[in-house]
Amino acid sequence: MVDEAGAPWPAVHALVELTERALAEVIRLREEARIDTLTGVLNRRGFLERLDDELARADRTSAPFTLVLCDLDDFKALNDAQGHPAGDAALRAFTELLTANLRVSDSVGRLGGDEFGLILVGADGDDADTTLGRLITTLATGAPDGMELRASFGTARAPHDGTTRDELVAAADRRLYEDKRAGR
Repeated sequence: MVDEAGAPWPAVHALVELTERALAEVIRLREEARIDTLTGVLNRRGFLERLDDELARADRTSAPFTLVLCDLDDFKALNDAQGHPAGDAALRAFTELLTANLRVSDSVGRLGGDEFGLILVGADGDDADTTLGRLITTLATGAPDGMELRASFGTARAPHDGTTRDELVAAADRRLYEDKRAGR
């Protein structure tokens, strides 16, 4: 597949270039399929993949981590009273607050609507409590753009509360609704 001078045929170059572009597009689409377009954080699929990765790492290394489920309080009322653009702005502000108060190694995902998940890598009880305290304090002092946001949180610590995705999500979800009922 070379010409008389030993250079590759133009068709081979074109095929290689086309293959490289197609591979780059597949990689881009795969990443795009894992990101929530409104908030820029992981979507449900991406977050659950990340949770599975962290569970596998914890199984190999016995390193703890904390799963946090959270959602905005009275989000439906905000949407009904002020419209979906205000709700979208609240979701973006909440996401900004979450990401600004976490470490680079942690993960944030929008699970749907106003529900979010956090993975606090290597965080045991005290580390997770410190992080949640910082989030709650930041919410109380005002979210970005001066928005007043309230949220409820539920945690599950691996391996204490479970070693599978379903066990951890169930424990964190139960605690989230306990927090909501407590009216904090």
